[in-house]
This record gives sequence, C-alpha cells and structure tokens, in this order.
Amino acid sequence: MRYLALCSAVLFGASNASAQLSYNIPEGETVAYKVTIVFDSPAEKDTMTGVIVYEGQSASNDRITVKYSGGLSSRKQSKAQSRGPGGFRGPRGPGGFRGPGGPRGPSRFRGPGGPPGSPFANRGGISFDGLRQTTNTLNVAPNGEVLSMRGESQLPYLLGNLSIIPFEPLPAGSEKSWESANGITVTEEEESSFPRPPFTNNTTTKTGGSEGSTYEVTKEDGDLVEVAKTYYLISPAVEDDEATHSIEGSGTFTFNRKLSMPESLSMKMTYKAETESVTVKSPLTINYQRLSAEELAANRKQRQQAIAQARSKTAINREAWSEEIQQQYIEELQSSDLNKVRRRLALLNAQKPHTDEVEVAKAIEALINHEDRLTKNMANIAWKRWKVIVEETDADKK
Repeated sequence: MRYLALCSAVLFGASNASAQLSYNIPEGETVAYKVTIVFDSPAEKDTMTGVIVYEGQSASNDRITVKYSGGLSSRKQSKAQSRGPGGFRGPRGPGGFRGPGGPRGPSRFRGPGGPPGSPFANRGGISFDGLRQTTNTLNVAPNGEVLSMRGESQLPYLLGNLSIIPFEPLPAGSEKSWESANGITVTEEEESSFPRPPFTNNTTTKTGGSEGSTYEVTKEDGDLVEVAKTYYLISPAVEDDEATHSIEGSGTFTFNRKLSMPESLSMKMTYKAETESVTVKSPLTINYQRLSAEELAANRKQRQQAIAQARSKTAINREAWSEEIQQQYIEELQSSDLNKVRRRLALLNAQKPHTDEVEVAKAIEALINHEDRLTKNMANIAWKRWKVIVEETDADKK
C-alpha cells in the first residue's frame, strides 16, 4: 500500500500590493461546486463527475470549520488494448511496470487503477471514498492551510482528498505572486487480496518526493481574481522495478473575494509513469465551477429523482425483515468472528435490499474499509447493491 504524506509547506510572496485573499464560509452559509475530472490513460478513459458542498459551521480569526458532503461517480470507457514499446504484460511483465494502484496500491494519494495488464492496474480492490457520497469536517486557516480533517474522500491518480481540492494556498499578505512547496514521504506496504498467515510482517519502504505550485494574479474583474497556476508532483519509485510517477501542468484558478471562496478551477496536466525503458503519458484534467443556489437545488432534485428511479429497479415483492432479524444480521456484521461476518456478507449480496432495511445497509457500509482485505472486498461488493437505500435516505433528509 502506498501512502504519500505532505511533510512541510512554505509560501514565498512577490510584493505588488492588492487586497488580501482569504477563505471564509459564515456559519449556516453553503458553497457548492460541480466537479469534473478526466484521466485518459492508454487503457481507458475515466470520467469522474459530481457535486461537492461546503456548509459553514463556525469561524474565528485563525480558522473556519466547514462540513463537506458529496462525491464523484466514475464512468470508465475501455480502449483497445495494444502493446506499446516493450509491451505491457502484467504487473511485473517484461517491458511493463507496476502502477501505483497495483498489488502495492496506495492509500492517501492513491495511484491510478485500470484494467488488468495495464501499468495502471488496480488489483487490490481498493475503495476510494471520493468516489462515493461521504462527509468530512475540515478546519481551514484563512490562507487555505488545512489544519485538520475528520473523515476521508480519497481520489485515485495521486489526487488526494476530494474535500480539500478547492482550498488552494493563498499568500500571507497582498502579494500578486506566490509559491507553495511541499515535501512528500512515500511509504509502501505489501498488500494481498487474500488473508495473510498470522504473525507475518509487511515489508515497508520509505522514500522522498515533492509537490509544488506557483500562482500569479493575471486579472481582477470586480470581486473575481483570476490566478495563473502551475503544478507539479513527483512520486519516485520505491523499488528498482517500479515506476516513478509524476504530474505536471497548468491552468487558471479564480477566487471570489465577495464569497471568500474559489469561483472556479481549470487545470490541464500530464500524468507520467516511467521506468528506464518505458514511459506512459496520460492527460489529466481537473475542472470545477461554483454553483448558484438555484443550480444546487436543481441538482439535488435531479439526484433525488435518479435515486428514486434506481430504488424502483431494486424493488422486490417481499416484506421487510422484522426488527429482530435485522438486529441479528447487524450483530453478525459487527462480530469479531470474521468467518461469521463474511458468511452474512455473502448472503446479503444475494439479496435485493428493502427500503426499510437501511440500518443493515449502514452496517455493510461500515465494513468497506475493513483492515482485513477479504472482508473489505466482500463488503464493497455487497455495498454496491445496498447503497441505493442509504443514498435515498440521505437525499430525503436534504
């Protein structure tokens, strides 16, 4: 499993006076964005879209607390597989290389998953929290530094947490140009899709990497401040037979002074994976645009309709299980006996959910990040079938 953690961050400003930029969402206020991310690898095109929402919880001079909710849906379009230079013949095949989502798949900034046989293959069955509906609580400094985060919203392709993407670093003063630089620590741990024998240790290796951005104000139009942004990230190979992964590109970040939050982002980048003999480049774009209150309301209505339609497809002619039976199933799913948990997951995966069995579905959801690989994989398979009734309940509450 590969983890990338930011070790430090330093901002450098070039003085050219302008009104200072800072983040703030007043308590009870809501800011929402429509997000589109496209990763176009040689094996497939992955288009991820969705809406993310931030609600102000509290604010002080040195921080704001916001509740994040949302997630992206992924639509993958496979391409005709062909052998490139040297060929891509599996995770360690001659001429090929193992991608960051392979048997040692990443966690905090996970690398790309793709079809088996490609350098982007994800064989670990890893679940990305950013690709489902979830919530986080963030404490953010006025300059965009994320002080703390409760919950996760991981994305593939070394993109980190979806919930923090809008929070670009801002200058300490009224500078018109600034930089952000971060050190990265990469940790890899051996993963397997099968349970390991007891008392076995995983091999762990650490190495360094780097991430950085430059920003320059190019235009000011009323409350909108347009900023040219460049970005790079380097995640070096941990082992000799693995690839070095990097992202590099540029775009435009627009900040809304009146709202004290971003208005939009448009980035065009290249994701590159390379060994001594093979280099694969994949276009990667990230775009988000702030939604008006009316657009957010329309989106929520459309989503509720889609969930209701999905619910109708899962409807079955049976009565809901009694409360006693549901409690029994929940207790089995929460058991310390993994064999009992897996048996119940297998049985639930063969059942179509009833709308009155939300608590059973939530018990399945609680297992999708289980530390045991086999249990985690089985829970994710069952969750795909059962999540519709939880999503509808959440949508009704909104």
